[in-house]
Amino acid sequence: MLKMVCLWIKTPNKPIKYGTAKAWISFASLHSLAKFNPPIMRALNNQGYIGDKMTYEEFYYSIDCKFPYHDESEWKRIIELSIELGEDAPFLVLHEICRLPASEKLRQAKHLEMYNYWKQSFASPVQDIVEPASLSYIHKNKLTDSEALEIMDKLSEFPKSYNALQVVLFSCPDDDELVDEKYESIVAKWKSAT
Repeated sequence: MLKMVCLWIKTPNKPIKYGTAKAWISFASLHSLAKFNPPIMRALNNQGYIGDKMTYEEFYYSIDCKFPYHDESEWKRIIELSIELGEDAPFLVLHEICRLPASEKLRQAKHLEMYNYWKQSFASPVQDIVEPASLSYIHKNKLTDSEALEIMDKLSEFPKSYNALQVVLFSCPDDDELVDEKYESIVAKWKSAT
């Protein structure tokens, strides 16, 4: 369906083949159809034909504390959208995947499936660095403070990886608040460099 929508958008007011019937479709009628069909609306929106492309801030508020853990097609769509947005957006999704709210119940196998889908959807050196912290959430165990500090040292070489850094921050007990101090230090360093 989304592929066909892309075809419609790229060829408005021209005959297109939909199934076995040829049809003329104007952009206005496509927009009307989109009002009743969320996947078409999303495709038009994502391609910039309706509204503007979602900003990082809009993306953040659209998933913060609202991640669809039990709707596989939706969490896959969100992962793909985060990759399109780029920068730190995929790690914002990782943060939501890892920090499952207490009110949510999710089998560990499903949680791992979600994490693995996220990891296989794109490539970044930050993924491997943050993986021990990510898996500590899923396996419901904590990293030691020294392990978290070591990971943060590695992450500090990848400016603006704020969400990856937060995954590490919350993956350990931080009994002496050294991890929080390290987090603040790295964030300050990144902000001063821009």
